[in-house]
Amino acid sequence: MNTFTGCLSLISPEMRFYPIRILLLLAWMALIFLLSANPNPYASVAGTDPAKEAPPLVAFLSNDLLGEIGHLGEYIVLGLLAAWAFLPPQATSRVILAVIGFCMLYAISDEIHQIFVPWRSFQIVDLLLDGAGILLGLRLYRTLHRWQVSLSV
Repeated sequence: MNTFTGCLSLISPEMRFYPIRILLLLAWMALIFLLSANPNPYASVAGTDPAKEAPPLVAFLSNDLLGEIGHLGEYIVLGLLAAWAFLPPQATSRVILAVIGFCMLYAISDEIHQIFVPWRSFQIVDLLLDGAGILLGLRLYRTLHRWQVSLSV
């Protein structure tokens, strides 16, 4: 047995995946940042001038509602990935609050970032949707984790 394998055997199998989990979380955060840097995402997708109102991308949804759904979805995934990266199986409420705080700080920084992007702005509604998404993502993680544990018993 070489030294590397010897050291690796000291790390529990679940802990070996933490760097991958953190990298996935960071990649998702980078994607959110890139999406926020787009002055008018609807115009970009529709191929129209970003300074003008883009036509609805989905026939039965306004672009505003689509944006709100997008915010919620982005932050559900962020909450899920953050929980997967940082929450131990028996997490205390303090650790859970720290993960929520981490995600909310990122959401606030994302909204501040949008102040500097043309045609974008800091919006409290988006921040509330981000917070709701984070909580839903954490809830989804806990539900999936309990389901996985019940299947393995």
